[in-house]
Amino acid sequence: LSLFAGVWPQPQSQTLTSEFLPLELQSTSVSCRPQPCGDVLRLAVSRFFSNAARSNYRFPVTDTSTATAVDQDATVQRIVLQVSDQEVELGMGMDESYQIQSPAGRGEVLIQASTQVGALHALETLAQLVVLADLQTSQQQRQQELGGDGRAVNDPKRLWLLAGNISDWPRFTHRGLLVDSARHFLPLSVLRANLDAMAANKLNVLHWHGADDQSFPMEAVANAFPNLATRGSFGPRMVYSREDVEGLVQYARERGIRVILELDTPGHTASWGLALPHIMSHCDAAKSHEVDKEGEAAAEVNASGGGGLRDAAVSRAVRSGLLDPTKEDSYKVVGAVLREAAALLPDALLHAGGDEVQLDCWRRDPGVRQWMDAHGLSSDDDGAYRALQAHYMSRILRAIPNGNGVGERPRIPVVWQEAFDVAGGAGLPQGTIVQVWKSDVGPTGRSTAAEGATGRGVETASAGAAEASPTLDSELDLESNPDSDSGSDLDPEQEEDMQELLEAANVAQELAAGRQLLFLDKLFGLGSKEETGQIAEPGGGEHTHGAGNVDQGPGLRGGMGAKKKMKKKKKMMKKTMKKKKRAPGGGSEGHGAGRGGDDLRGGGDDLYHRLRLGRRLRYSWGMGKDEGAEYLQPYLHPISRGIGRTSRGSRAGTESSMEMLNAVVGQERGEGQPNQKQGEELRDELQLLRTAVEAVEHADSANVMRTQAQELAAVTAAGFRAILSSGWYLDWISWGEDWRRYYLQEPLDFEGSDAQKALVLGGEACLWGEYVDATNLLPRAWPRASAVAERLWSHASVRDEGDAEERLRVHRCRMVARGIPAQPLAPGACPADADA
Repeated sequence: LSLFAGVWPQPQSQTLTSEFLPLELQSTSVSCRPQPCGDVLRLAVSRFFSNAARSNYRFPVTDTSTATAVDQDATVQRIVLQVSDQEVELGMGMDESYQIQSPAGRGEVLIQASTQVGALHALETLAQLVVLADLQTSQQQRQQELGGDGRAVNDPKRLWLLAGNISDWPRFTHRGLLVDSARHFLPLSVLRANLDAMAANKLNVLHWHGADDQSFPMEAVANAFPNLATRGSFGPRMVYSREDVEGLVQYARERGIRVILELDTPGHTASWGLALPHIMSHCDAAKSHEVDKEGEAAAEVNASGGGGLRDAAVSRAVRSGLLDPTKEDSYKVVGAVLREAAALLPDALLHAGGDEVQLDCWRRDPGVRQWMDAHGLSSDDDGAYRALQAHYMSRILRAIPNGNGVGERPRIPVVWQEAFDVAGGAGLPQGTIVQVWKSDVGPTGRSTAAEGATGRGVETASAGAAEASPTLDSELDLESNPDSDSGSDLDPEQEEDMQELLEAANVAQELAAGRQLLFLDKLFGLGSKEETGQIAEPGGGEHTHGAGNVDQGPGLRGGMGAKKKMKKKKKMMKKTMKKKKRAPGGGSEGHGAGRGGDDLRGGGDDLYHRLRLGRRLRYSWGMGKDEGAEYLQPYLHPISRGIGRTSRGSRAGTESSMEMLNAVVGQERGEGQPNQKQGEELRDELQLLRTAVEAVEHADSANVMRTQAQELAAVTAAGFRAILSSGWYLDWISWGEDWRRYYLQEPLDFEGSDAQKALVLGGEACLWGEYVDATNLLPRAWPRASAVAERLWSHASVRDEGDAEERLRVHRCRMVARGIPAQPLAPGACPADADA
């Protein structure tokens, strides 16, 4: 209907009329069949009345002539909730379907659902069918025809319910939103408001990222090691107690939303080291002294993966932490925390993380190297460290209760994709769910002159680089001449483009408070792994997958202001690139490059310091739809994500290793803390994992990183269920209506059988918290997350952007009327803006 924008997310089947039923909320009753209505339904009915009363959708005057208001005696008098089973516990895969008949009889609206969650969704849809309009009933129209004005019974502020029938159910069972309360503490009031917004969009999973490098606020799961929260949190009031977690879980349950807690290890654990430094891996043998560039101060820096007291200002982030996988205490601590989480939260899923393990840290740890050599793994073998990573995840996941213990509830582990990629799934318990987050989805368009020149330099540095990175060929403009020292290959316009690119990156660097943005290091493999693993320099730090270590440092604007210096800098960039040779594995030959030299402000010619602009943030020119406008926007490049050359899993070549390994480790599952392994049994497992890693490396030797579609195909081909998040990172903001990109992403767009696609449970939008706190979480998430919500709920054929835009603008105003500060999609106004 042109006069009604419709429901969000769009139902699977709906037949809406042009008739509107008068709705008097004060006199409308709600009943349940069978009686009585349970607590969850009674609360849902109360929210329905509140949401319906706040309906602020007003029809344009020209549209009201097409609406038909039924007679006054057809006023909605009762709403009947016919729920087959109100006792079904909230859980994955439950029936969320519902039907609405409006009217089902004179003055009656009937809602039918198998479970109370389905009834919750039906009441949300019903509230969205309520409008505020100045309509005339057929009786009033007859009065006007007979000479009366018909205004005696007309109320311009009257509520109406659109008549029609709806049959609806979700396309995917897992429809989530990740929030991060470790980078910034999020008050419970904000988390509850976000749950209200999720319910308005029929999302059903809150993925709670509970701990990271910056803080460990989850006091509720640290009873065995209370110092984890005491020392690891931002402060004594910035923790979540057991009562806090239980209250939030109950609040979510009342809205049909499950809460999944994530405790990520072995990486992202610097806050753990503040309380338990002995379980951290030491990236260097001893403490080192750093002197700043001006020589004004010297500070003793603990070069381990964590430990030490938090900065008094609590605004400076710490370096990325990494647990020591060779110490039994690591498994005791993490196992105890995971078991507390499993006992506290009722959901069947428990997220154990496993992403972005910085293997260079283990490689530099003398204790880890000694342990590996003693257990049959060469400490000089890169693949051996990946086997060690797989060994750690295998042991940790087996510490999660599987229901065999007395009184324990079985839990299903969820991991980030690296836990699968490292060894093709070898060692992962049966039933593990893999969350895919690495993305090749981003804006496309012509590259800047800076990218073109850089791409040519890398191409000439190694013939194998282009072969190992085929995705770059289509994105880089390789017209510049790398052998020219005159700089004449850049005309004034291109120089201006290059300057604008670098200055835009400088702004991003300053806004990121000096976050390490290895623009070329990870993107093109410049610099050895040893050099990039740990950088002791202001403005350094590592930023990876929603994580990041932010070290305070100087901005990079100083040397970028004058165009006349561009050609000189361009020459030095090319000269330095010509000296570097990429190793076949994606690293670089020759050590020491990129460590010394002056910074950008001093005019030095060190490429590493000059282009240290981004590890994950890169700028490309995108074409805007409005009058061909061009704009810079950040996106996630496939090469710039993850740990260098990421291993990818493949069922071929690893199946036998997986079967053998699972036969070994399957006997180890036990109650309480993870069992110790000694002697030949442990060596056998490590060798099996090393074999699996080698098979993965062999299968993927020609690739740099799989695309999103390839990753989903690999995970499901190995028999694992998957959750998709790549392409739905809400913390990465670009100019314009970026909701469209989220909206058009198709989760099942990969090559695979029907059985494989059935293993995709759904997806999650992710809102990482480096730059998100209580002040901006809700407007940054909504209504952008609404686009993901409809993609995961509605039929795959629902892809009309024009229709979606109209409905989403109305839905955004609907959320604002309910007190959710959803940001605008485009210029315009909500009907009630003048009432504020």
